[in-house]
Amino acid sequence: MKFFALILLFPCFSYSQTGYKTGDIVGDLKIAKLLNYSSTSSSLNKIHSNITIIDFFGTWCAPCVKALPELQAYKNKFKEDVSILLISTEAENKLTKFISSRQLFTFPVVVDEDNLFTNNFKPPSYPYTVVLDKNLKVLSVTNAADLSEAILKKFIDEGKQIMETKPSSDAAVNQPVTITTAKAYMISMNALVKLSQDFM
Repeated sequence: MKFFALILLFPCFSYSQTGYKTGDIVGDLKIAKLLNYSSTSSSLNKIHSNITIIDFFGTWCAPCVKALPELQAYKNKFKEDVSILLISTEAENKLTKFISSRQLFTFPVVVDEDNLFTNNFKPPSYPYTVVLDKNLKVLSVTNAADLSEAILKKFIDEGKQIMETKPSSDAAVNQPVTITTAKAYMISMNALVKLSQDFM
């Protein structure tokens, strides 16, 4: 019976593992239809910043809508250091109506009619958020509710340090720390504090 249950669960598990994961490099995805932006089409390479938040979004998804003011606060705080892209497979007219009636945010919405973003990232459920660095490397796979100013600032600072640091023979010194969730961030910080206390 257990074996049968595992067979039933396996397709869901394998689907969730086939999209981009932490450490993967995302290609330059073309954006055929873009709303709430200065141009109606673009590409990921042209829009991304030091940190890019890709948020898979639906007007029907209550947690997705609830996260919009927080995402806007991050954009206001970090300005050009952070880009935010909402990805939706909903119809353009529905998204246009939602944007004009709510006016909760100033960042662009990708109308993913051809499922280019959806097929590449393969969100297993909504909400689903992916954080990329300047080189379009996946730093975190999470959801918007698990992000914070502290985590984003850490990502931004690490990116700047990597750019400023000269190559070293000790590769581990220049290796950025990957944080996938707020919980992982707190665990790593607590471990660092404990190590310092033990040393003292």
